[in-house]
Amino acid sequence: GHQLDLSEQKYKEGDGPRFALEAQSTDRLLVFAADGRMFTVPVDRLPGGRGTGEPLSLFVDIAKGVPIVDVAVHRPDGRLVVATARGRGFVVEESAIVAATKAGKQVVDLDAGDQLVKVVPVTGDHLAVLGSHRRLLVFPLDQLKVLGRGKGVQLMKLHSALVADIATIDPSKGFTWQTGSRQRREECTAWMGERAQSGRNTPVGFPKDLSFTRA
Repeated sequence: GHQLDLSEQKYKEGDGPRFALEAQSTDRLLVFAADGRMFTVPVDRLPGGRGTGEPLSLFVDIAKGVPIVDVAVHRPDGRLVVATARGRGFVVEESAIVAATKAGKQVVDLDAGDQLVKVVPVTGDHLAVLGSHRRLLVFPLDQLKVLGRGKGVQLMKLHSALVADIATIDPSKGFTWQTGSRQRREECTAWMGERAQSGRNTPVGFPKDLSFTRA
């Protein structure tokens, strides 16, 4: 169903909501795991109705204890930006990561101690990167490599910080964030630069959870 009231959704004891998205029964879901593997789940294989669902591990072979980073409806012509905690990333074509088996595909090769933390659709021609040290950098998306698999390149100089969030944006529209019930918009000119630079401090009033507003 679509436009459902998810407040009525029931969960097994100890479970709760994490991702909610609308899809058609003919769609496929892309599941992104923190170890850099990506899995494909046909929507028509998922349990229907208003039950409590089934473990995702019944459909794909996600390693025990590995967190799920995100879930998205597959767009055959879509592109994604993937980013690791330590600030490496690249652009990947969605058509290149669809997996035919439960084992999925290794898409992001990780250094020891690193993990995949963000996957966002390409909807603009610039990438905004937020660090946990509250610094922000915006640079042209064409400065990233397009890969089917790899480590990618350094997005931002983080020193000892980690990536908090990323977003693809249109510089003419700037970037947005939520403050209470209000959405704030900021021009990005002051934060424009080149890939792998240090960026500048976030604007006054930027939320403590360091997250952009999703379109």
